[in-house]
Amino acid sequence: MNPALFSNTLGSISIHPLCRKLIETPDFQRLKDIKQLDQLNLMFDNATHTRQECKPELSSRYEHCIGTSHLCGEYYDELIKHSKQEIRMNEEKKKKYRLCVVVAGLLHDIGHCVLGHSYPKYVKNCTKLEPTEHETMGILIIKRLLKRNDIWNAFFENGLNEDADANENHHLSYIDYIYMMIAGKKKLLPKEMDSLWDAVPNNRKWLLLIVSNEK
Repeated sequence: MNPALFSNTLGSISIHPLCRKLIETPDFQRLKDIKQLDQLNLMFDNATHTRQECKPELSSRYEHCIGTSHLCGEYYDELIKHSKQEIRMNEEKKKKYRLCVVVAGLLHDIGHCVLGHSYPKYVKNCTKLEPTEHETMGILIIKRLLKRNDIWNAFFENGLNEDADANENHHLSYIDYIYMMIAGKKKLLPKEMDSLWDAVPNNRKWLLLIVSNEK
């Protein structure tokens, strides 16, 4: 049984050991200091993104990402259960894809900088440079995390380094799917990864929309 973690909005939720290891990284822990409503609390002291009975300091990207991870897993289960079309994959693949969805949900905001969504606007207005979107930055952070032996081993132990789909031109690993789930759009992938998006089979493209909520 996976260890549980308490969320102020969702109560006690189960955390996969791989997610626990990712949560413990400094890259994820820093999300505690990034408010869900960006810098709005600097103008309105009580501006939070959780229910009134919750403590304001808990309304961070940290808690938001953990909740998103849990809900993405629940959403995936419902899609598998109630899909009107036959989803052709064995139980092992279903389990691995679910873990991809959960990990992508957990890490979808890991690329946020200080001031959250306002940061790219600040960069563009003040420096005239084209800012890197937080989805793209998040993918780059994950690629760096995977260079750590303990993180790579955790992905390896769960089989996420393996090929999920393959054709004569491309081999898509489960990790590649995590990147694309976080990006949500081809243009948000790092340029060297553009070809991944076009390689996704039509019967798997629905997976890319769960975390990003793109239509």
